[in-house]
Amino acid sequence: KIISDAYPKYQTSEIAEASLSSAAVAKDWITRNFLFDTELQTVALALRKKNHKISDPVFSTAFDFAENNLQSLYKRTPQQSAGSLLPCPYPSFVSATGRFQEFYYWDLYFISRHLLVTGRVEAVQMIVENFLEQVRRFGFVPNGTRDYYLSRSQPPFLSAMVRELVTRSKKTSLKWLRARAYPLVKADYENFWMNPQTRFDEKTGLNHHWDLLNLPRPERHKNDNEESLGETYRDVRAAAESGFDFCKTFGGCASNVAGTALNSLLYKTEIDLAWMADLLGKPDEASRFRSAAMRRRSAILRHLWNEEEGRF
Repeated sequence: KIISDAYPKYQTSEIAEASLSSAAVAKDWITRNFLFDTELQTVALALRKKNHKISDPVFSTAFDFAENNLQSLYKRTPQQSAGSLLPCPYPSFVSATGRFQEFYYWDLYFISRHLLVTGRVEAVQMIVENFLEQVRRFGFVPNGTRDYYLSRSQPPFLSAMVRELVTRSKKTSLKWLRARAYPLVKADYENFWMNPQTRFDEKTGLNHHWDLLNLPRPERHKNDNEESLGETYRDVRAAAESGFDFCKTFGGCASNVAGTALNSLLYKTEIDLAWMADLLGKPDEASRFRSAAMRRRSAILRHLWNEEEGRF
């Protein structure tokens, strides 16, 4: 990942044709020609609005920890990146300091819940706008804001974030929902997640994770053994899309397993889209999405519920 995130020291169209015959020569050439510091810039975050009381000391400690670390995670991308970083129009949050110097999809959903609780609605609006812009540009929300993540997504929370914004914020208008948010959330769902060539199985009516590429991941840690993490490189990448990277959830076959978590989230997406369509006076579309949700619910119960064990 360190090499994948590096960017050239000099702007040039020339491609080096040096014979990098050894690791030492390769390392020397890379360190002479590339920079490894982050392109992200720290942005001032609005102070916490003290409108939330927590009586449990354990939760209070966890809340304070999150609050005290938010500022260091709030970043802005440059307008143009010299490397693999995908520029975003608004600031957002990295998941942690260290080697992860980009914004991750489903991590930001959970961060947004904290932001809403503390009254920072505008910060959530900017996160959602970044996601919507990614759908407009790429057709979906990528796993993270690096160009090597443009072959996969992460667990879909976009509809939930839009719905929470509309519900909680008086500034969020129906005009914005009609003209921008609803069409893009719908496009992400219909064109990306429901594509039968990639993530939707028409036979079962369920979805699975996928990746366009069947190659080792550029973002892998130097200690990762890709061959042991999945049956194929695509399975490894699909497991990364699931967010459950890496555990035994999919038995090494993530690109061919209908997960309960993913299908539950897509059920929520369908319910959210029906809610938005109702709000916008589109009864036919609301009915279509509600029917899709009911079909998925039936498919989940039929294929994923284990009656003997009493669990999915």
